[in-house]
Amino acid sequence: MHKTAIANISVPMRQIKELAASQVSQTHTVDYCGNVIYENGSLSKVLTEEGYATLDGTTPTFYYYLKDHQGNNRIVVRLNGTSWNTEQVNHYYPFGGVFEVNTETSGKQPYKYNGKELDRMHGLDWYDYGARMMDAALGRWHVVDPLAEKYYSISPYVYCGNNPVRYTDPGGDSIRVYTETQATGHTWISVGEGEDLVVYSYGRYNGTNKGPDGSSNSLADGPGVLLKLTGEEAKAYNEKKATNGMSVFVVTDVADEVIATAMDEKFNSSTVMPNTGEYQDSPSAHVIDKYSLTSNNCTTIVSDVLNNSGSKVLNGTMYQQTSSFGTWTTVPVQHRFVVPASMQNYLIKTSKPGGTVYRTR
Repeated sequence: MHKTAIANISVPMRQIKELAASQVSQTHTVDYCGNVIYENGSLSKVLTEEGYATLDGTTPTFYYYLKDHQGNNRIVVRLNGTSWNTEQVNHYYPFGGVFEVNTETSGKQPYKYNGKELDRMHGLDWYDYGARMMDAALGRWHVVDPLAEKYYSISPYVYCGNNPVRYTDPGGDSIRVYTETQATGHTWISVGEGEDLVVYSYGRYNGTNKGPDGSSNSLADGPGVLLKLTGEEAKAYNEKKATNGMSVFVVTDVADEVIATAMDEKFNSSTVMPNTGEYQDSPSAHVIDKYSLTSNNCTTIVSDVLNNSGSKVLNGTMYQQTSSFGTWTTVPVQHRFVVPASMQNYLIKTSKPGGTVYRTR
């Protein structure tokens, strides 16, 4: 991403003619290279998950964000030897308008509301959310929500359903289906993004049924455990899965709340926690039923929640023989996949940019 801005110079009207030519040549460039930011060709800062670092020669200076429950950067502190200096204090109106910004570095640290960059170019004061810019003065986007059909009852221009106190909008497209095909494979689903990410994963996290000799079998059934992982735990789960190779598909025709409500209902149907394995006695894992490799597994759980939520992602067709010998007809079907590889192949086949489902990995 590359931005170029004419410098904002306040001058009396009589000096405009004299400065017109020179003002055109005064530009400010910002270049983004991953988490490294250059200004006017020089290294400005390196972004981290907790703040950012600047360099004075080869000596780094570290700045850290103190955030509220919505991920808004409220205070910026600088590590000065063994002490901390407060560098910036931000207070926000509900839609992100900034007031009472204190300390001299307020203009140097632009990441504020929801942790998004406040672009003050030409005095517009828009927040850069990636796909769209949000105007905090209006509490509105300037372009239509690409997922407007998910929320047909509200304007496609409103931010967070007009309820920014309760919701955040880190980027949209937040329902994802994950598949991997290592060994017997696995399928799971998530809602939300960033700090709001919630991963739901069903499987035999309490071990499999024992054979006559007390041994386990990777193809055996066992207690069905549903994981509900949030925040860093959810992120770590996906990162670990990514190392073994996985495919990620975004689902756009169903609201996040519908999927979350359905999965939460399953999760809260039991309070029994695994008594062995990685998630032993973990409040993030509940034994909800009996796992069946052929009829009630990770892939059937994801298929069911999508189909029952009203999503048409798994709607398809199949050929069926008619009553007349040798003739066939096409009939609609709602797929309920059992094998992760089968769901993965189907989603790859039906994915397309801007479609009801599209692939990101």
